Amino acid sequence: MVKKISILIVIFFLSGCTSLEEKVSTFTEEEMEEVYGEKVKMTSIEESTPIGATIIVVLTKIFTDVYDLTFQSEDDPNFTFGGEISGDLENFEEDYVQSKHEYLLERDKKYEEYQNVFKENGIEDVQFRSMIHKGKPYITVSGYYKGGETDPEKLVHTLGKISESLVKVPVETSLDLEMKYNRISTDYYSKEESAEFEQIVEQQFMLVNHHEMVDGGVLDKELEKLGMSADSRLNWDEQSEYFITTLFISQDITLFTKPYSSNEDILKAFDVFRKYGMDESVVNIINLDGTCKVKEVKETEDLSRCYRER
Repeated sequence: MVKKISILIVIFFLSGCTSLEEKVSTFTEEEMEEVYGEKVKMTSIEESTPIGATIIVVLTKIFTDVYDLTFQSEDDPNFTFGGEISGDLENFEEDYVQSKHEYLLERDKKYEEYQNVFKENGIEDVQFRSMIHKGKPYITVSGYYKGGETDPEKLVHTLGKISESLVKVPVETSLDLEMKYNRISTDYYSKEESAEFEQIVEQQFMLVNHHEMVDGGVLDKELEKLGMSADSRLNWDEQSEYFITTLFISQDITLFTKPYSSNEDILKAFDVFRKYGMDESVVNIINLDGTCKVKEVKETEDLSRCYRER
């Protein structure tokens, strides 16, 4: 009698496992095809452990079991990738995009050429991650921007080509770059919005470049001839309507003058700023009388627009 009960328990346990595997495979395979336009096959499912796992495991493990998944792409190219899912199917994450990126990087010469564009724009340690929001795929391209010359038009065009290589359906892409001063995280843009995306990227690189010029001493020699020096600060804004975006919005320059600095010399300092493209920067002029803040100074009368900070 005990042996029969044991056999029934084992049969019930195995039946439950099979049911779970079928339920998860059906859900995830349909989700992947619907979102990415990719036919995949789930090849394994194992209960996950919170040790060294992602936040989905740590948080959902409290309320439900979490499982590690392995998939095989059935379309060309044929590659494997992983994922995680909660037992209630409420939370599903996968590394489809990053895995496909790594696969193509090793085997596709054209795709490898795309990666050189990041190097040309001073971006290294490039990673790709994707997420599904309201049934649509979104790709975030992250990396570290070390500075230097950039070509926003070529970069945005290449991001579009990469996205088309990674995902077979229309996708929106974001650029997330860590840098010495802060980090920028753009909104997500579709192929049709590439002009707007390019404009945002160009503005961000321009502000960073201007800041680096002042901070790196590029203007020092010309300002020292006038008995002055300058410092720079980037102002940024963060929004989180749907996705968190962090963008630089303006540059503030602090111009340190001498007691004997004339208005003519201050105008020459503004000429230096304009020479390096900093026409839109706000300049704080500091002298013994205090601080005044002004923009677009081209003649002596413009300095009268300064206001004293109380």
